[in-house]
Amino acid sequence: MPATRTRKPAELEVEFVPASQPGQLLGLLQLTKGRTTGTYAVGELALDEPGRAFTLVKVSGGSDDDASGYVCKTTYGGNGLSCECRGWLRWGTPCRHLEALGQLIYKGAF
Repeated sequence: MPATRTRKPAELEVEFVPASQPGQLLGLLQLTKGRTTGTYAVGELALDEPGRAFTLVKVSGGSDDDASGYVCKTTYGGNGLSCECRGWLRWGTPCRHLEALGQLIYKGAF
């Protein structure tokens, strides 16, 4: 039987450009994974529970042509993480959007 090649999953590349003026928009986020690049305008939403929520409004690209953006939540306590993207809704595992937001929060970008 011939050996099969296993392809290593592509790394997520995250680029964030903060907004030049404080306000609703935190900045622009560009995500690249493999051959797919998506650019999003990032805003923050108020939550009724401990944690943070963000809007990602698609500016260009991305892997889902039908989606115009997503709401991503990182809550502390029972609800944990969530995203409105098809990957999260189908698999329930952290998607590129949550991974990128987690990296940016950890680095203190916002």
